[in-house]
Amino acid sequence: MTAAADGLVRLLHRDRGSPFAGFPARLYARDAQGWNSDHPFLAATIREARPRLVVEVGVWKGASVITMARAMREMDHDGA
Repeated sequence: MTAAADGLVRLLHRDRGSPFAGFPARLYARDAQGWNSDHPFLAATIREARPRLVVEVGVWKGASVITMARAMREMDHDGA
């Protein structure tokens, strides 16, 4: 986790630690899905707007969030 993301988790969870600590991810198959979640508009908007924060309301299974996060990572932009 980046320092910015780690700080956000600490703030949101009032220093109680990460809600993901100890989560057995290896027990679950990746199942990212979404309607039109890889549409070029998502990555293009991230590249053009360079947002400090991206909030997706109504996430189905995270595929569009992954598309936007990849675009931010490709720009070496951690969102902070």
